[in-house]
Amino acid sequence: MVNRMILRRVMIAALMIVAVIPLCSQNVVVESRLDSVEMYVGSQAMLTVETTVDSGAELVFPEYRDTVVAGLEVIDRLKPDTVTLNEGKRMTVRHSYMVAAFDSAFFHIPGLKVMVDGREYESNDLVLRVYHFPIDNADPDMLRGIKDIADVPFVVTDWLPMAAYLLLLVLFAVAALFLFMRYRDNKPIIRIVHVEPQPLPHERAGHIIDNIRARDLQHSSDAKQYYTALTEALRVYIAGRFGFNAMEMTSSEIVDKLMETNDRESLKHLQSLFTVADLVKFAKYVPMLDENDANLLSAVAFINKTKQEVPDAEREKPHDVVIEEPRSKRQKRILLAVIILAAAACIAFVMLSAMEIKEMLF
Repeated sequence: MVNRMILRRVMIAALMIVAVIPLCSQNVVVESRLDSVEMYVGSQAMLTVETTVDSGAELVFPEYRDTVVAGLEVIDRLKPDTVTLNEGKRMTVRHSYMVAAFDSAFFHIPGLKVMVDGREYESNDLVLRVYHFPIDNADPDMLRGIKDIADVPFVVTDWLPMAAYLLLLVLFAVAALFLFMRYRDNKPIIRIVHVEPQPLPHERAGHIIDNIRARDLQHSSDAKQYYTALTEALRVYIAGRFGFNAMEMTSSEIVDKLMETNDRESLKHLQSLFTVADLVKFAKYVPMLDENDANLLSAVAFINKTKQEVPDAEREKPHDVVIEEPRSKRQKRILLAVIILAAAACIAFVMLSAMEIKEMLF
C-alpha cells in the first residue's frame, strides 16, 4: 500500500515537471523571415532572425561567414537591433544578413539556431526561389557581348581639389621649414623703421598759428582758448629754438630766460603778449579784438625775427633705420606654436590628398 502511494507521488511530480518545461520554453520566441521569397540572379535579399526573450538574457546568433546554405552567399551582416517590451521586462533582438545568389535555384533554408542562456532554440524554415533573367533568343538586341574597357576622359575640374591640397601642402611645408630654421638659429627680429625728419621749431609753431587763423580764434568770444593756443605756439618755438624747457616755465621765467640772450627792447611786445595771456587765463580779462590781432602779429614777428633757417642741403632727409631686437621667451613660444600648427596643416593636407587620389583611382 505504501509503495503504491510513493509511486503515485513520483508520477504526479514527473507530470508537473513535464508540464512546466513547455511553459518555460514559451518565454523564448525565435522567428526568421525573408523580405522577398523570389528574386533574380545577382539580386539581394534580407534574411532576418528575430528573438524575443526576457530582458538580460544572453543571446548568441549564428555566425555565417560565407554562405547560409550552398549557393546562397552572405554579402553583409548588419548590427543587431534591440527593442524593449513590457516596460523593459522583455526584449526583441533582431539580427539581419544580406544574402545573394548568382545562379538560379530553389533554396531551402533550415531553421536558424540561436543560443539563449546556453540553450539552443531554432527558428522556422524558409524557402527562396532565384530566377534567371528572361531572355528572348529571337531578339538579337537582348544578347550583347562584353564591352571593351571605356577610356575615362581627363576632366580638369576632377583634379582641382587635389591640386589645391598639394599647393597648400607645399606652401605650409615651406613656411614650417622657414620658421623652424628661424627658431633653431634664434636670430634677432629685424625691423626697418622709416624716420621722417623733425620739423624746425619755427615750422612747428607756424602750424599751430595757421590752425589758429584757420579757426579764427583771435576773433572768437573764447579769449582763453585763443591765448592758450597762441602761448603754446610760442612755448614750442622757444623750447626748440633756445634750448630750454619753456613748456614747464611761467611766462615771467620765459621772458627772464630770453633776456639773457636778447635785449629788453626786442622782447617788449612778447612780454606784453604773455602778460595779457596771463590776465585772460587767470584774471578773466577780456581783451579787445584789435588787441588780439596785435598780439598775434607780435608772436609772428618774434618768430620770424629769431628763427634759424637751415639750408635744404643740410637738413635731415627721410631715411630708414634697421633695428635688431632679441627674441623674447613669449615670441619664441608663439613661433613654436605657429610651427606646430603649420606641421599639423601639412599632415592634414597629406591625408586629404591621399583620400582624393584614392577616390579618383579606386
